[in-house]
Amino acid sequence: MPLTPGTRLGPPEIVPPLGAGGSGARRTDAWFLAALICTIGIAATVLWRLWPFTVDDTFITLRYARHLASGLGLVWNAGPVHDEGYTSPLWTVLLALPHVIGLDGEGSAKLLSLLTHLGAIAACAALARVAVRTAGPDTPTRATWYAPLLYALYPAAAVHAVSGMETAAFTLALTALAWCAARALESRAALHPWRLAALALATGLTRPEGNVAALVVLGTLAWMLERAERVRLLRALVLCWVLPGALYFAWRWNFYGELLPLPFYSKMAGVAPWAGAARVFEFLRDMALGIGVPLAFGLALTPRPLRPALAGALSILLFYLFPEHVMGFHVRYLVPVAPILFALAGAGFVGVERLTRMAGPSLARVSGVVGGLLALVCAGALLSRAPATIASRRMYADGFDRAHRSLARELSTLPIGRIAISDAGIIPYRSDWPTLDMVGLNDRHIARTHDRSPQSVLGFQPDVLVLASQDSARFIPFHWNQWEGPVLGVALAEGFLLAARYRFHDGYWLWMLADSRTSVGRRLITAHPKV
Repeated sequence: MPLTPGTRLGPPEIVPPLGAGGSGARRTDAWFLAALICTIGIAATVLWRLWPFTVDDTFITLRYARHLASGLGLVWNAGPVHDEGYTSPLWTVLLALPHVIGLDGEGSAKLLSLLTHLGAIAACAALARVAVRTAGPDTPTRATWYAPLLYALYPAAAVHAVSGMETAAFTLALTALAWCAARALESRAALHPWRLAALALATGLTRPEGNVAALVVLGTLAWMLERAERVRLLRALVLCWVLPGALYFAWRWNFYGELLPLPFYSKMAGVAPWAGAARVFEFLRDMALGIGVPLAFGLALTPRPLRPALAGALSILLFYLFPEHVMGFHVRYLVPVAPILFALAGAGFVGVERLTRMAGPSLARVSGVVGGLLALVCAGALLSRAPATIASRRMYADGFDRAHRSLARELSTLPIGRIAISDAGIIPYRSDWPTLDMVGLNDRHIARTHDRSPQSVLGFQPDVLVLASQDSARFIPFHWNQWEGPVLGVALAEGFLLAARYRFHDGYWLWMLADSRTSVGRRLITAHPKV
């Protein structure tokens, strides 16, 4: 139409992108809905099958939380000696709340873990949306959903969603911080310094190494911002992260008198250089087998907004090359970086589909199918590990019920005594007896001196000794509790008797010895006439 004065221009013609509109859009929606329903069903089934699993270390945090709720403070045993055996002050304070209102501590810990796991999936989706949106032009919307759906199928994350530990909460905090930093780089209007500072504080209070990751994420972000924006960010960080963190550190220094929590001293003794390298490589291998192809493309693209997130993830991986991963089941200490890697894999799906379109017109129309098939392959690779994961955690749960829960129930029916034990989790929590943790996670003397001699252990004057053996007929310690052999010999010589054996599984037995010279010890010996 020739343009003449007074001619009215209508809206420009909009050419729908490939696959949009009409029956193609309906087919895409149908496939996406089917994938969403299948993912929810499979993920829920895995979580349901894993639900009986609660790790023994959860009850360490619960003991501190209950003592805080009861007015004793953040202490392991009541008294003037303050031991800091927890490493997540925020998680501990959160778990004190159900104790205040009379709710079950274990159930509350598991429910909070599950809720924070769901939050981590949502944060992964938000981070993936930024990654996909900035990965290049003509970005397919469906690629946004690959990352959170695949992360929901990741078996290791499901384990920590039901364990009761702070792992899922740390995953949520770190991923939310990474997303907030990514949004700040994506849009200047999305820079929220106070939100970033609050998330940094939450990340650091959930896990000590969270402060390292937060420093790297925010340091990278500050370096990439304009000067004026950098000043705004640094002001918020000083007031809302550094200052509160310094006040908390001053309190804990005054209360505990130690630079670091006791687990750091206990676990670092005699550790070989690069003690954690094998676990880090195991985690990276699992990522490669599960989402290796899209992750490789995502790392090659690495959208600018995700550079702080990637730097934070790398800082965690580098940090854990050095310490030994004690109780690091299912790469517990490394799982929190997984949503960041899955989000990068989401950008990688965009790269795969773009490469397919570039291969020629005939492949351009099926680029979405290629991306979907690759996502299906990744889902299959991730789920291939689910049966073994479920079997191992169910075996743990069954043995935990037979051994640790049974002994905890028995001791909780007796008058308060004193106990020395290496598996210091549910048994001290349920019995609420004054407890010597022979590993040293909750005992300053052992953590700092590593003195587990019979004189040191029996000097605690326990009524009950609980030792761990590989055999039921003769005492065979593990590599991590070699000190228990000499303790057993001296205890038997001084009047302790073997009262009962509790089978965790055929290669793990709890030996309960009771002091025949105390009333509580004699009651236990009488209650188990045949050993």
